[in-house]
Amino acid sequence: MITLRNITLRRGVKVVLKDAGVVLQPGEKVGLIGRNGAGKSSLFSLLANRLQADAGDVEIPPRWRMSEVAQD
Repeated sequence: MITLRNITLRRGVKVVLKDAGVVLQPGEKVGLIGRNGAGKSSLFSLLANRLQADAGDVEIPPRWRMSEVAQD
C-alpha cells in the first residue's frame, strides 16, 4: 500500500500540495488529472524518490517496483 500523509510540496515559491494525503491499496487503479502546473509531475517525482516532500510522510513498501513512461 502507498500512503501519503500530510504532504506539503513546493516547487520554487509555489506550493503545489499542502497537507495532502491518500492511501492506495494494491490492485487499485487511479487516474490523476489537473491543469498544467498543478503538480502532477512533481507528485510522480516525489513517488519515484526524485523529489523530497517539504513536510509529511511517504510510505511505499521497499520491495515494490515502480515504472513510468517519460513525459514528452
